Amino acid sequence: MNKSEGKEIRINVGDIGFSIKWEGSKVIDWPSKAYKGFTSPESIDVSLNVKCGELPEVAKGDIVFDAETNWKMYQTGESYIIDEFDVRTHKKDRTIKINKSMDRGEVFILPEAFEGMDNFFKRVWNGSQNCWSIHRLIDPFLKLLAANRLTKDDAVLVHGLSVSLNGKGILFAGSSGTGKSTLAGLLQGEDGITILNDERSVLSKKDGDLFIQGTPWPGDALISAPDKVRLDKVFFLKHSAENNIKPESIVNGFNMLFPQFFLPFWDKSAINWAMSFCEGVVKKVNPSELGFVKNKSVVDFIRKNCI
Repeated sequence: MNKSEGKEIRINVGDIGFSIKWEGSKVIDWPSKAYKGFTSPESIDVSLNVKCGELPEVAKGDIVFDAETNWKMYQTGESYIIDEFDVRTHKKDRTIKINKSMDRGEVFILPEAFEGMDNFFKRVWNGSQNCWSIHRLIDPFLKLLAANRLTKDDAVLVHGLSVSLNGKGILFAGSSGTGKSTLAGLLQGEDGITILNDERSVLSKKDGDLFIQGTPWPGDALISAPDKVRLDKVFFLKHSAENNIKPESIVNGFNMLFPQFFLPFWDKSAINWAMSFCEGVVKKVNPSELGFVKNKSVVDFIRKNCI
């Protein structure tokens, strides 16, 4: 656990390297098992400096996007200002100032409250007045940065369970409650199957081929791997009384896949690109609906019918 001053964390998400530096404070929740395999980027694309303490007063300018739940974005000059709020108290606890390219920024974050820590973090705290949480920085801010940067590199964050089946990539897309984590639990540990992520994956295109890659941001199944494989199939999940596959039309496929993209909705050019990208994905892989039973019978069904 990091306790000294003047530290750096490096994270790799979808081949994008993030550097997070700080001085004079402690990170209470790092290293993290979720990031095993995601901490050695080949290069640094986004650099952030974290300052833990009181939040400064920052001129905000015009509002660009209001997520309504836990963050707002403003534009002032050549910078964006992002205010983030504690989802429990709805009070502002982070302010970020970042350039318009969203690759260099300062993060101001309030110290963690001792009363809100569990016993493990209290031991790390050890009387420090400047403890902060890397996970509070990552969600949602680092995910917003990843979503923004990925669209510049022909890639998107997608809401879905991604797996490698004998080296062939399958994306099981779907919103919360469709069975991603349930299916991940059924597939976990099966021969020839590697679960890349049960909740958020990177879908990318290079030289005309599609790829799916794990991220360090899993769902309820808490499964992730940094592997990257060629994408062969896309399925939309639903619970069913029997295992079955129903081909989808191009139109339906687009309408079901696009809402699963996590995008920088403040950027019109990125949205236009993502719509074209989504159409290309659907036309290339011919997605289908997978209805599945919540038992191990679906494993053999996927082996025989999904590749």
